[in-house]
Amino acid sequence: MAGVDFEVGTVIDHRFVLDKKIGTGGFGSVWRALDKAGRDAPVALKLLHAHHHADPRIRARFEREAQVLSSLDHPSIAKCLAWDLNDEAGYLALEYVDGVTLARAMVHRVREHNPFELREVRRIFSELCAAVQFAHQQDVVHRDIKPANIMLLERAGTLYVKVLDFGVAKILAEASREHTTIGTLLGSLHYMGPEQAKGQPVDARTDVFALGSVLFEMLTLRRAWLRNSAKEPIQVGAPVKNLEVENNDLALIMRLVNDPRPVPTHWRADLPPAIDAVIAKALAVEPDARYPSVEALAMAVDEALSRAAPTTGDLPEAPPTK
Repeated sequence: MAGVDFEVGTVIDHRFVLDKKIGTGGFGSVWRALDKAGRDAPVALKLLHAHHHADPRIRARFEREAQVLSSLDHPSIAKCLAWDLNDEAGYLALEYVDGVTLARAMVHRVREHNPFELREVRRIFSELCAAVQFAHQQDVVHRDIKPANIMLLERAGTLYVKVLDFGVAKILAEASREHTTIGTLLGSLHYMGPEQAKGQPVDARTDVFALGSVLFEMLTLRRAWLRNSAKEPIQVGAPVKNLEVENNDLALIMRLVNDPRPVPTHWRADLPPAIDAVIAKALAVEPDARYPSVEALAMAVDEALSRAAPTTGDLPEAPPTK
């Protein structure tokens, strides 16, 4: 099976029936599959590309990813249900999360001219930070926190957050060595700490930077590091087709390293002034100048936003699927 492409109906490891292809990454494809051992319950199945299966470097990276995911048992992290790496196929069977990404929710909010209430931001961000802090306590740094990897779902009126794609995670104890780099940076440059963008070692404070970028976008519905021709943060979901010069990779890296940090109160009048300092510290260029932990960041955010909002609220209605 390692030498052929996968298709709908293929059975993996005598257990998982491929149902629908969800996407493709640098070294694997992701499918919605049905688990015959779980009464056909849906799972997200990540498969190693057939043409990569024989590459020992990529197999080793895939195995490390599986081991990392298997160690993360937290209600706000998509669980790894099973994995294997054999002569037929390498796969990860992950919890299938039926919700809406934060990225999509923010685009919907822009279209509806309906920003998140601050109580909603506090609830979502608290859940998100709890998940990432748990991973850090297991010596795992995510490296690719972004709105597309954050799922929002609501059950019985209770808010849930699920963090996806620890697939580019890196064991903190190995952070000084580039075990997971295979010819490219791992992670999204739009949320990446300057040290990661420059190929330097990463640690938990790299995730603090990414979380600060996500928080800015949740509060303002503007992109933390993408700019229009007037050098202003562009709206979430706005096209960047004619802004390639302002937002190419080199421009982004220079902005991450050299530009002033984005100021949320410039773009939303009801924000408490204290949140500006919180964002600035989370997005400090030097890791030593940031919050030392995600837990410290979460506490600072909650304190700042509590001055202008009640405690927490329910998840806003999920945007339509089309």
